[in-house]
Amino acid sequence: MYKIDQIINYGSKGICQITDIVTKQINDNNQTYYVLKPIYDASSTIYVPQDNKDLTAKLCQIISKEEIFDVLDNMGTEFDLWSDNKNEREAMYRDILESGNQLEILKLIKTIYEKRVEKELDNKKLHLFDENIFKEAERRLYNEFGYVLNIEPENVLSFIKNYLEDNRSK
Repeated sequence: MYKIDQIINYGSKGICQITDIVTKQINDNNQTYYVLKPIYDASSTIYVPQDNKDLTAKLCQIISKEEIFDVLDNMGTEFDLWSDNKNEREAMYRDILESGNQLEILKLIKTIYEKRVEKELDNKKLHLFDENIFKEAERRLYNEFGYVLNIEPENVLSFIKNYLEDNRSK
């Protein structure tokens, strides 16, 4: 059970604050909702029914600073999540995004980035799907890391690069 003022990650909506827990009567039924305000979109309000297991399953604790550094330290340099089969790749990428596993999302970003560079060398482009997944993965990772590290999301990439460079030389 989540509490008012708690900061959580809510699936594709990202980092949100639970601003209230309300009960509304709809068709003679009382329904209790978490009221969420996305941190990076103050104009939105999201109502999540507490008894909807599919929607509440998307609510999760945000990563800690220690977990961020653990993710970066364990990222490694050799991995490849690419599949030449577009359908397999789509399913795998959607599963990774839905999992919220920041290490896997970071690997996903790195894989697509490296494939983009490879294709550019051949004067080719990625599929639009891959570009869209890349942007969504970056948005989710950068928003959460940015919030936790108290830096702007657009500064997260340079933070990660600097952190990895500093720690590879040790």
